[in-house]
Parts: sequence; C-alpha cells; structure tokens
Amino acid sequence: MTVEDIIREIEERKNRQIEQIRSEYEGLLEKAKQENEERKRRAVEEYEKRKSQQGSMKREQILDEALVQARRMVSEKKDELVKQALARALFYVDNIRASRDYPKLLRKMVDISRSLIGPDAEVLCAREDFALLKGVVTGKLTEHPGISAGIIARSPDGSLELNLTASRIREDLKPEIEKHLFMRISGE
Repeated sequence: MTVEDIIREIEERKNRQIEQIRSEYEGLLEKAKQENEERKRRAVEEYEKRKSQQGSMKREQILDEALVQARRMVSEKKDELVKQALARALFYVDNIRASRDYPKLLRKMVDISRSLIGPDAEVLCAREDFALLKGVVTGKLTEHPGISAGIIARSPDGSLELNLTASRIREDLKPEIEKHLFMRISGE
C-alpha cells in the first residue's frame, strides 16, 4: 500500500466518520426537534385543558350563584306571602267584634268558661259587650276597660283565670298560624 493509498484511506475513513457523526447529529437533532414539538403540543393541550376547566369552573360558579340567588328570592317571597297571610288572619282576630258571628262566639266563650271554671265564674268583658252578655252570664259580669273583644273568666276565689280576649288569642295563635302558613306555602 502506498502512501497515497494510506492517505486516501485515512481521508475516506475521516469522511465516513464525519458522515457518521453528521448522520448521528442529524438524528439527535431530529429527535430533539420531535421531543421539543411533543413538549410544545403537551403544553398547548395542558393550557387548553386548564382554560376549559377554568371556564367550566366559572360557569359552575355562575350557576351556583344564580341558584343561591334564586333560592334566596323564593325564600324572601315565601316570607312575604306568610307575612301577608298572617296579617290578614290577625286582622280578622283584631276585628272579630265586627263579625256577625261575634255574639255567638261570646256565648261560646261563656259556655267554655262555665265548663272549666264553673257556673259562678266572674266574667270580665268590654263595655260594648256588656249588654250582649247580661242575660247569658249567671255569675258576676264586669266591664273591663282593657278588653277590646272577648272575655276573661275568673273563679270566685280568683285562683283560676281563663283569658279568651282577642289580644290573648292573637298572641297564642300568631306562632301557630305563622307555622301553618309557612308549611302550606312551602308545600310541606
């Protein structure tokens, strides 16, 4: 082998090695480009996913807020309806004297007081009701300025008292009426 052959062989080997290095480098470079593209694609997907989730979360938040507001509005409307109905019911109690059945109601109150306290119960009534009860009450009948409608019945010794005045009935019935109305309006 001549020197020229040796130099040519060294040159060829060098060129092959350069080509091999270039080929390996291009492969590594292509692989790096592919990995970079894959990372970029995943980053875009992750961004889109987060953006979608944030949009979904925002929609859910808006829907939740709307639901809470709707429930509050329904609750407020129920409260308003209960207050209106309660006011009407209490208006009837407050104005029971104007009812055409009021004289019957007074007599029924006297009957109840007789059965619970006895026939000799003292009956206190409004001045306007005195004439209505004069022939009905067997015990003592007294006008009382604090009574607007209804009666208070007392035992002769004062140990028992039955308050059937409109104001007392109003106080006693108000929570029950309110509860009943709320249950009816709520559909319970």
